[in-house]
Amino acid sequence: MQTLDELRRHHPDIGADYTIPQGWGRYAAAEHGIWRTLFERQAEILPGRACQEFLDGLEKLNLV
Repeated sequence: MQTLDELRRHHPDIGADYTIPQGWGRYAAAEHGIWRTLFERQAEILPGRACQEFLDGLEKLNLV
């Protein structure tokens, strides 16, 4: 795993918690809709393909 200093070389705006600004405002509503549709479509076929821990994580993050 890379250290925070190593990550900063590629992502100078990375936070101490390893997050970076996502810039959601740069995307139009239609673009958000496309990604929502794609994610929902993929999420439907995850059971039986992804481990239960991953599925539980999606629920805990309120992504499904």
